[in-house]
Amino acid sequence: MKIAIDSFRGEVPRITPRGLPPNAAQEATNCRLQTGDLESWRQFALTKTLAQTTTPVQTIYLLKDKWLSWNDQVDVARGVIQDNDWRTYLTCPDLYDEPRFTTYALATTGAEPFPVVTRPIGVPAPGSRPTVVLSSAATPDPTVFNILVDDDHGDLLETAWEHSPKVPYSD
Repeated sequence: MKIAIDSFRGEVPRITPRGLPPNAAQEATNCRLQTGDLESWRQFALTKTLAQTTTPVQTIYLLKDKWLSWNDQVDVARGVIQDNDWRTYLTCPDLYDEPRFTTYALATTGAEPFPVVTRPIGVPAPGSRPTVVLSSAATPDPTVFNILVDDDHGDLLETAWEHSPKVPYSD
């Protein structure tokens, strides 16, 4: 069945879909809306052919000028937009045990498929407990805030703040 549209009006997103006139759309993507004709703005072109794997690719993501691809459903989020490293965050419970990140340099170092390297977010846990060593040679820093513990019964911690040297509060 052929549908003829005499004069395309373009997007009318505020009207409910059932109330739209026949020559309007609630969403118009890649359309030239200057002339009233329904013409495409751009033609689709083949950008990248992904490497064939045994399982189909489920997720693709364009990182700068390289395509990242996964055989699982991966959630990808770009970090700070002005970041020159192109830091990108990844989550996928089936593929990664914890949330991960990659940068452009890490992801594209090596052969396709990208990303080649991802790293866990955060700082790894220490291998052993930290220890504290007291030294009498240490000089107190007058700009450091000290916490004085008045009373600790295990369920209540009462603290008082002290600043050395004591300076009266003023606005």
